[in-house]
Amino acid sequence: MTTPDEGSTPQDQRYVTRVDPPAVTDRDLAADIASLSAQNRRLVSTLQQAREQIVTLKTEIDQLAQPPSGFAIFIGANDDSTVDVFANGRKMRIVASPDVDVASLEPGQEVILNEAMNVVKALSFEKVGEIVMLKELLEDGERALVLGHSDDERVVRLADPLLKG
Repeated sequence: MTTPDEGSTPQDQRYVTRVDPPAVTDRDLAADIASLSAQNRRLVSTLQQAREQIVTLKTEIDQLAQPPSGFAIFIGANDDSTVDVFANGRKMRIVASPDVDVASLEPGQEVILNEAMNVVKALSFEKVGEIVMLKELLEDGERALVLGHSDDERVVRLADPLLKG
């Protein structure tokens, strides 16, 4: 609807146009709400997937950033909660993590060491190694004299499966 401005002269007539907004029905509002709800569910799902991917990638990055682990051969447990291992050509007395059941470890079993040289995981016995010839079983029954590939004699400790077998 258009009306002339009040107080204006006929030459300076301006017309103001008033437009009524279209009537919004309950059906239109319900459709808008349903559409926005569906869009919100899709966004929530996308955010959850992105969060899962971020957590997965962070875990992978943390694993890649860890220092390398060393391996050792378990020799025996001590009364002071330490264990003796053979690692890098040296016999060492080190601490085992509380997560490792020291009582279940057997001599000759392989263990993993962390960067601080603590036992953090128990593995099985090594399946490969140097082939030697048994020359003599020593008196204690736990060690043997063996001949290496160049006829060099060495005293070795027998792993628990060999002692029990």
